[in-house]
Amino acid sequence: MPKNNDPLYFGKECEHRVFYELLKLKYDVYSTIVDSHGIDCIIKKRGSKKYFFIQIKGRKPRWKFSIGKVDKDVDYFILIPPDTKIYCVPSKIIKGWLDVYGNFNFDTKDKRKIRDKYLGIEQIK
Repeated sequence: MPKNNDPLYFGKECEHRVFYELLKLKYDVYSTIVDSHGIDCIIKKRGSKKYFFIQIKGRKPRWKFSIGKVDKDVDYFILIPPDTKIYCVPSKIIKGWLDVYGNFNFDTKDKRKIRDKYLGIEQIK
């Protein structure tokens, strides 16, 4: 049995935490069985007809989110770093960073770019 600090366990913990937060905000959450296209869940605000495709990334012990490609269907990246706050970054922003920098890592310098602007899951619209 893997230890509790296994990254796969932490990733699943992050996904379920995001699902919980989305449910509290009155979203219907549809979890994918296989993450073959970078989509961890599909969500829809109750009463709306618009669906969003979400990629969730959780990391510890460092801010090291390596994203080399954005699938055309992904609308938002939800990032959970070691400080356990939830950041919600539109995929078009990440795609723009990739166009400029190539494979972009959200390390210490880069987290300042998203720390305040994209804090919170409520930004999904």
